[in-house]
Amino acid sequence: MKIIIDTNLLVACMFNKSSASARIIRQAEEGAVDVMWHQKTRNEARFIVDQIQRAVPKVKIDLDKVFREQNEVKDMPRIEDASEDPEDNKFLACAVAAGADMIVSNDAHLRKLKKFQGIPIYTSRRALEIIKKEHA
Repeated sequence: MKIIIDTNLLVACMFNKSSASARIIRQAEEGAVDVMWHQKTRNEARFIVDQIQRAVPKVKIDLDKVFREQNEVKDMPRIEDASEDPEDNKFLACAVAAGADMIVSNDAHLRKLKKFQGIPIYTSRRALEIIKKEHA
């Protein structure tokens, strides 16, 4: 299953290891789901994770296990004005380029869309339910 994760899943994972977000990140680390990514999405994740780890050094996450090299999306379509938050457009573009099965986000702007070009947008809790069913 190919998924796109919003950076807010990583933040939730870092602060609550039992959250649905953390369980999805563990699925990605174990290779049960493929987190598709583009350099723009990874750069945002790296920036946010580095800030958190500087402030709270005991909080760790290995982005190389989440963003595996073989899941990199090289070219993305240009998408503008799809989300109320322009920063969210890179996740939508990555999903389209990757042919993702879903976008996972707890962000209100993305969730408000519900679907983008046929790709559903789920909260981490709902996405985890679907991932579990897929692996049952």
